[in-house]
Amino acid sequence: DACHVDAHTRPQKRYRWLAADVQELCVRCHAGKTFKGSVQHAPAKMRLCTTCHNPHVSEKKKLLLGELPLLCFDCHKPEGFMQKVRHSPVADGSCTDCHFPHAGDNPKLLIDKKICFTCHDEAGIAGGKVVHPPVKEMRCTECHNPHSSPEEHLLVSAKICFKCHKPAAFQGASVHSPVAKQNCVACHKPHQSDVPKLLSQDVPGLCFKCHDEKGFKGKKVVHVPVDSGECLSCHSPHAGVAAPLLIDGKVCF
Repeated sequence: DACHVDAHTRPQKRYRWLAADVQELCVRCHAGKTFKGSVQHAPAKMRLCTTCHNPHVSEKKKLLLGELPLLCFDCHKPEGFMQKVRHSPVADGSCTDCHFPHAGDNPKLLIDKKICFTCHDEAGIAGGKVVHPPVKEMRCTECHNPHSSPEEHLLVSAKICFKCHKPAAFQGASVHSPVAKQNCVACHKPHQSDVPKLLSQDVPGLCFKCHDEKGFKGKKVVHVPVDSGECLSCHSPHAGVAAPLLIDGKVCF
């Protein structure tokens, strides 16, 4: 009698002699905070519980109609979850590691406002003296696809840095090799650093990762900017108006 009343009598007052309308029946028992929140999954909001659950029996936990993520793919197109590089919860079919299935108070039904840091070390990503603005503001998905991507590290684009940084600043008569190869992380950390400009280390140490330090030291006379480690007094780190990466055609003057 909890769900059906006056079974098999005629006429039916409701579909299959239910004790209440479908949208009201389940919440007679299931009406806790799990189903309350400012953001609600569409089937839960419309109380169409049997979109995901069998009301009587199932081989699956929670009386689900199918295994995750296949059940989710009944509504959510699988193409966006099946690209070359997949986020590990997606690859494992663990949708509910990140999303509430019924309701929550965060966008996209996320279980936590800082959902990425439930797995990824916050101190290692956002604990430096200099933090990339998208990281600082928890805008991870501006650079990373949370589900899958054709690019390494789940990047949304192979040219992700130019989404914010204007390409003109990286063009010139002389272009630094890492810039020409769009290998920004050769010099910069993408998330955080203890060095200005998100550099992986201070200049000139950073420059000497590629340029042989012996060619700049150990002589009787050393140019003052070189001796002071001020490479950027003469050279642009990205692109210059003249070779080799000079900031001015008359830099000596």
